Amino acid sequence: FNFGTLTVTSSTISGNTATGTYGGGITHYNGNLSILDSEISENSSLREGGGIKIQQGLVTISNTLIIGNSSNNGGGIFKYMGSVTITNSTISGNTATNQGGGIYNYTSASFLTLINSIVSSNYAGNIYGYEISSSSANNLIDVNPGFVCPILLDSNGKIINKDTMDLHLRSDSIAIDKGDNTAATDIEM
Repeated sequence: FNFGTLTVTSSTISGNTATGTYGGGITHYNGNLSILDSEISENSSLREGGGIKIQQGLVTISNTLIIGNSSNNGGGIFKYMGSVTITNSTISGNTATNQGGGIYNYTSASFLTLINSIVSSNYAGNIYGYEISSSSANNLIDVNPGFVCPILLDSNGKIINKDTMDLHLRSDSIAIDKGDNTAATDIEM
């Protein structure tokens, strides 16, 4: 639960459950949130933001997997307000009971920008709500990216192949060489 400045680096936030209107993995109400080189996985929320709920503030997500999270709305991310930039990240295998399996972008009052990211194979839609920013570029949305071994979920939305899934791109993937290296960061994964 964050009201100030939070930096998450090279971390895994997994297996958490939230009740009420809180995000399962992270609830960000205001201030600055940076997530770098991390995994937000298999978290759940009864209402909004299985992986991350963003109420407002400045949020930067880079080189991060947001996978296998679940919620009523916004399985991976629920964004109410705030400026959110997602770079070089994959949002996949998330589920929502209603809408926005990957991302629920609730309001147009601020920006959601995606750069060099994949938002695919989420259940109840990949992105729901307001459009992403016009400065977004080089993304794969609503398209099969060609993972080596994609995420498989059971009937409860839990990842059943965590040990064998491989989200690297196959050599014939349409995403190969489609990103922009100027947005790349040199982080060991």
